[in-house]
Amino acid sequence: MALGTYDQLKSAISSWSHRSNLSDSVLSDFVTLAEAEFNRVLRCVEQETRDTLSVSSRYTALPTDFLELRRVEFDNSPVYPLNSLTPYQQTAYRTTEPSGDPIYYSIVGTDIEIVPTQSAASVDILYWAKIPALSTSNTTNWLLTAYPDLYLSECLRQVAIYTKDDASVARYGQQVSDSIQTIKRNDVSKRWAGPLVMRAG
Repeated sequence: MALGTYDQLKSAISSWSHRSNLSDSVLSDFVTLAEAEFNRVLRCVEQETRDTLSVSSRYTALPTDFLELRRVEFDNSPVYPLNSLTPYQQTAYRTTEPSGDPIYYSIVGTDIEIVPTQSAASVDILYWAKIPALSTSNTTNWLLTAYPDLYLSECLRQVAIYTKDDASVARYGQQVSDSIQTIKRNDVSKRWAGPLVMRAG
């Protein structure tokens, strides 16, 4: 059975769970729940996304697919990184905020706060993005293409939770855990090619 599109995944869920009475909306729910779990546990190179934000006020909206920040740089000449502050530290800093180029950032809700604030500036961010959600209009994504077994196992785990089948919850949960560990190992290999070399002390 092919397993490369949204509809094929839903068909596989029905087939592998041996349940032909699951409605399309329920099957869609399993996929949505699986993607929510992936977004909680996955952080890999395929999710890394660059974006340039136009900053014209203290708070600027983060991308809608934002999960977690990796790096913030002021798009100046030369480019330089901004330093992270907690929202509490930002509040204390604002009382004596100087003018000039941005120095600090913090995440506040779904916004990024940049100080000092400029009337017009560009900030480059590198962040981990959400897994692109499967749908009738977005029929595939990189994760389904690369790891269809992970998608199916997590969806079947959601079916087992739905049907209160504790044994299957545990079995598919182990399969999901094994697949996640494989992705993490592959991620390390992609970032740092070649064997580790130990230097003599």
